[in-house]
Amino acid sequence: MKSFTHKSMLFFLALALVHSYALGQIQVETPIHAIELCDSEVKTFTIIVKNPQPHPVSVLLAPVDVANSHVGVSIIPANDTLMPNESKEFYGVVSAKSREYGEYAFFVEAQTQDVRIKKPVSVVLKNCHELRINADAVKKEVCLFTSDEFEIIVENTGAYDEILNVSVSGSGAEFAKLSKEGTNALVIPRKESRKLFLFFYPSEKTGNFSLVVDIANTYVQQSIKLETGVSRCSDFKAYAPPLVSVCENQNLTFNLLVQNTGITSDNYALRVVAPPGVHVENNTLTLASGSAQNVSVTVPPACDEQGTYDATFFVSAKNAVGEQNTTTRIVVDDCYSFNALPIPVHNATACAPVWFNMSLTNTGAFEQSYEFSSDAKELNISKPAVFLQPNQTTVIPLVYASCALGTKDMTIFVRELSVCNTTAALHATVGVVSAQEAIKARITPAQENYILSVLEHYNVPLILENQGFQSASYTLEFSGSAGSWVHARTPGTIMLAPGELLKANLIVIPPQNATENAYELVVNAFSEDTLVGSAKILFSRQNTAPQIIGYVTSNGNGAERGYLILIILLVFGVLAYHKRGRLVRFLRRDDANTEYEKTTIER
Repeated sequence: MKSFTHKSMLFFLALALVHSYALGQIQVETPIHAIELCDSEVKTFTIIVKNPQPHPVSVLLAPVDVANSHVGVSIIPANDTLMPNESKEFYGVVSAKSREYGEYAFFVEAQTQDVRIKKPVSVVLKNCHELRINADAVKKEVCLFTSDEFEIIVENTGAYDEILNVSVSGSGAEFAKLSKEGTNALVIPRKESRKLFLFFYPSEKTGNFSLVVDIANTYVQQSIKLETGVSRCSDFKAYAPPLVSVCENQNLTFNLLVQNTGITSDNYALRVVAPPGVHVENNTLTLASGSAQNVSVTVPPACDEQGTYDATFFVSAKNAVGEQNTTTRIVVDDCYSFNALPIPVHNATACAPVWFNMSLTNTGAFEQSYEFSSDAKELNISKPAVFLQPNQTTVIPLVYASCALGTKDMTIFVRELSVCNTTAALHATVGVVSAQEAIKARITPAQENYILSVLEHYNVPLILENQGFQSASYTLEFSGSAGSWVHARTPGTIMLAPGELLKANLIVIPPQNATENAYELVVNAFSEDTLVGSAKILFSRQNTAPQIIGYVTSNGNGAERGYLILIILLVFGVLAYHKRGRLVRFLRRDDANTEYEKTTIER
């Protein structure tokens, strides 16, 4: 019998241990594929935890075995409770903290009261800065003294916006010029492409030349190699600068060079294909053998014509076959730009001025004058004109005054005084309200109804709020059938800024002869003898049997009234049991655990 009992106890103990371990089991799922991260990138991944047990299980999740500081890991939320057969998603946050590219691993550990489960997570840090470079041709044949160009397309195939440095090298670099060249010359948003033009003008040598265009920054570097073959094609050459730039509304002058490379003198004719206004000084030339001459080309000023334009010059010789051409790309920039910030909506009191400002910045390349005007006669612009240096900002004070109530929309015109006279229109809105509306107030009692009882006094809290847009001084006055019951208030005179509020406390003492069923207390807020806000509070008597009511604070709620009813029932029970009442004290604790002593009654 003893042997059976001992074995039975061991069996049930083993069964209990197995059951306890089984109850603690949970199922954890982490990503099966590696998480790919770029430089300084942050990604989230999902961890699914399932509780297959018939009872709740508390789970604590944490990343462990983080190999090094190249990867940062956190889990949100870190702990939770799973109901029976419930699955929940937890979110892991993984971030790249360096540019040490490679694959790293860590574990997500899920811990309950009984078990710990570790699941691996793999992270791959990779370089997400990628460029692709293509050209319209990798080799071209070019005539001596003739300009040709390569069109290069740079595509940002990576995950980040790139600011790139552009340079050209190689044996033909002295004859080449890029449309964009230098430090931080090329900005390409991610998944976009930009065009570059490599202008090549061999002015001295014939033969084969190589050109290497390098595009790089700290994270990525790409290059493309171009080949050119230069030969002598004719007995004369024409050359114009491949790229010139000018500000709008300014004159531009550059030279077209024509050179006689033959052994005799010759006559030359010039024509131009260009935007209207591009003018060549001479249409005909006579040059001796080996001589050259510059021909002046003038581009007139233009307004609102920013952009890129091509001017192609064609030169033909009387004693030569065919004609040669050279092209100049003209870039017209906006050098007289300015920026005027939008004006926010303002409020004003009727017949009183309101001041606000307008900000203006000269974002152009030259000093400039500006003048201002408006379509609103009620608006006064203190500075009708200003003079600004490049990148200088000024503030122009504006004053608006009107006695007409309502919203006034107006337009302010800013005109820059140059050849183009560019004008910008700014819109401003002013809402004009009455003086009373500008300082209006709202009175909010903590409660609007009070039950009259045998109490000696009431604490009546309320909130006074300035709902206008001007600071104002307020006083509270009281009227109504219960107006004379107010014996103290805090404070007396109240100064409030717009949107500011104040909590005040009234001490209300009903008289002994207050026998009516209802009394009304009207609280009025005045500012400089003007009524700007009002609220009503009602004191009423319940039509019930005689009752003993404890002292109820001003923030009483439904639960406190329930306490009062319970007290009434207890009092009736005591009166029914005793012939004569005793002194009764009631205590109540508010939310701050402050104890108040209630009214004492003896029969």
